[in-house]
Amino acid sequence: EFHLQEIKSYQECKQGNIFIEKNLRLSKTLSLYDESNIKDGIISYISIPILVKNQFSGILSIGFSEVFNLDEIEINNLKDAAEIISITLNQLNLKNILEEKNTDITSSINYAKNIQNAILPDVKNNSKFFKDVVLVYRPKDIVSGDFYWTKETNEFLYIAIADCTGHGVPGSFLTLFGNNMLEQLVGVE
Repeated sequence: EFHLQEIKSYQECKQGNIFIEKNLRLSKTLSLYDESNIKDGIISYISIPILVKNQFSGILSIGFSEVFNLDEIEINNLKDAAEIISITLNQLNLKNILEEKNTDITSSINYAKNIQNAILPDVKNNSKFFKDVVLVYRPKDIVSGDFYWTKETNEFLYIAIADCTGHGVPGSFLTLFGNNMLEQLVGVE
């Protein structure tokens, strides 16, 4: 059993360098990793660091069953492959961050929807005037700048259908403000 820190190529790649072992059979200090490679038929290998935002993230290591003989163009092609892997890893990381942020924001907006729905009156069930009414309320976004409001007193029935400027959270704040203002206005006698 061996640990990644014991692999000599790891130290070089950790520093951002390419490591090439041209012929493991000629190496004087074989690690358990090298001995295992020789048993598996790997005679030479190249290790290229994978850097994400200039931070070490991993190693692209390719083993060969014969003595290393890649030319500079082939080595540069492998460097390009490692760069593509690092870009892909960075994009996956950014995707995960965006998904997490989107989940957080959507949860917050859904909570705002619950608050907004709590202030909207249950017109059909709470009023003697609206027994046979159909109410269609379909916000463009999860929360809306549109709202309706009713208030019954002994003398009057007040009804308001309002369209506040904005959609989403800013519009929903305005609906809370508008609802509160209507409640205060009707409460003043």
